[in-house]
Amino acid sequence: MKFRNPASKVLNRLSVFAKCSLLIATSTLVVTMFLTWENQKILGEAVDSGVRTLAEGVTVTVAARSGGAIRFGDTERLEDDLTSLIELSNGRSTHGIAISSKGKTVASTGTASEAEIAELTLVAQKAMETGKMEYSENGYLVAAPASAGAAGTVIVGAVGMVWSPDVAFAEVAPNQLLSFLAAGAAFVVMLGLSVLALRSMMSRPLGNVATAINRLADGNYEHDTEHQSRGDEIGLIARHIEALKSQLSVARAVEKQRHTAQAAQKVVVERLNDGLRALSEGDLSQTIDDEFSENYESLRQNFNNTVNKMVGIIDAVIENSSRIRASAEEISQSSGDLSQRTESQAATLEETAAAMEELTVSVKSAADGAREVEGIVSEAKETAVSSGKVVTRAVDAMSKIEQSSEKISQIISVIDDISFQTNLLALNAGVEAARAGEAGRGFAVVASEVRALAQRSSQAAQEIKALISESTGHVGDGVDLVGRAGEELKQIIERVATISGHVSGIATGAQEQSTTLAEINTGVTQLDQVTQHNAAMVEESTAASQILRNDANELSRQVSVFKTRKSAGNVVPMASGSLSSAAPRPVNAPPVPSAHGDNDGFLEASPTQAVVGWEDF
Repeated sequence: MKFRNPASKVLNRLSVFAKCSLLIATSTLVVTMFLTWENQKILGEAVDSGVRTLAEGVTVTVAARSGGAIRFGDTERLEDDLTSLIELSNGRSTHGIAISSKGKTVASTGTASEAEIAELTLVAQKAMETGKMEYSENGYLVAAPASAGAAGTVIVGAVGMVWSPDVAFAEVAPNQLLSFLAAGAAFVVMLGLSVLALRSMMSRPLGNVATAINRLADGNYEHDTEHQSRGDEIGLIARHIEALKSQLSVARAVEKQRHTAQAAQKVVVERLNDGLRALSEGDLSQTIDDEFSENYESLRQNFNNTVNKMVGIIDAVIENSSRIRASAEEISQSSGDLSQRTESQAATLEETAAAMEELTVSVKSAADGAREVEGIVSEAKETAVSSGKVVTRAVDAMSKIEQSSEKISQIISVIDDISFQTNLLALNAGVEAARAGEAGRGFAVVASEVRALAQRSSQAAQEIKALISESTGHVGDGVDLVGRAGEELKQIIERVATISGHVSGIATGAQEQSTTLAEINTGVTQLDQVTQHNAAMVEESTAASQILRNDANELSRQVSVFKTRKSAGNVVPMASGSLSSAAPRPVNAPPVPSAHGDNDGFLEASPTQAVVGWEDF
């Protein structure tokens, strides 16, 4: 359950003027009270600040001139000074004391409670210790140090006084009352002025706007709305009301036009209903001759044009139905002839397919033989390449043997030189031994043996050199022969590679021919199948031509129900002749068998399937 504030019920019953007046009064009262409170606050702060400033100045002055009296203990003078100051303060100061440097009270005058006196004594002692002004927590107990001496720097005691702002507040109380009265008067005056201004600027214009709205509700669109020139919300509402009045006026005119149009539309609908009823009964001779209003005249013309076009179409259909029937008979005869030619073509394709199969088998066998020959030639090529590698290694070995023979010849030449040198040395040794006489005879014998050995070594080296030279010649001949054999073998390898390439080309060509013949065979087979489809389609076309002929007769009969201005004698009577003149075969006759005995791809003879087969062909 939703809670409703009772105050909201009361406010909802008030007028806008009363609500705004109440709001202005409340706002003005709050502002007045706030300003009055702020004024009292400022006044209180000013009074308090004045009392504190006065307390500070008087206390400092008394302390400055009481230093000597405190130093010499002149109690009477101190009390007279404090009493006169208390009297001059007009009640703002109530008590004063003076203490010596030892903390002893030298003078005390005025009225104060014991607690205030005790606290004031403590504040005075603190001021004497710190050498500056000291205050109590509330700021109304003030003490200042008293100094003496030529320079005035020796603190001999302190003076303290009790101050109170009560007298000052009592003095300003009448002014506060006047301030309250002035605020109340200002509130009343401002409230009255605000209410008058509110009534003039809002309440009366809103009443005028409400009157304009009531006139609109009553359907009175003749009077102009007031306050349209205002720039505030009331002017905006007035302009919207004026715009609404214009729209409602236009809507009223449109409504009148709509009623007029409905009356004209009713006449149009009745005439069109009569015309359409006659049209639905097959009577195309009825047109709408009476003119409609301007907005619906095009509708009458379109209806008459439609009827005239339908008359032309029906007349054309009646005239063309006989031609369609004659064309159907010609199509039926042509379909019979085409059926015979298609069967003959199917037989020819069957024979062609059989011949292509035999040719494909023969070419495939030749391709397989070429592949076998290609394998044999490849093996021969590999053997020749291996032999070439062996001959190459033999040539390398013979070259190394020839190099070794040359090195041996060089070594034999060195041995021959050594033998020659040894022979010379032995000869020289024999000569020297002969010169030595009997003493060198043994050495001569040795030299003779060495010479003989050197000669035999030289002879043996010459024989070995001759043999090595002969062997080197034979090795050179062998190297030359092996090199020539290698060259011949390389030529053999190249020719074998050429033969292998030609054989591979022959095998590839035979394979391609075999593939091509297979594709041709497949195409012939597909052509055979398509021919079978065509045969079935021809049969179906024959049946369809008969159906077309019957449909043409039925069309003539159906069109004869329409009545036109020139329909008499134009309807062609339905032929009653026999439909068996073309002698068509049954629609479901089986297709001509394929040469391959494969009839799985054929479809049953139906109009839809026949069309699909024809599109494939």
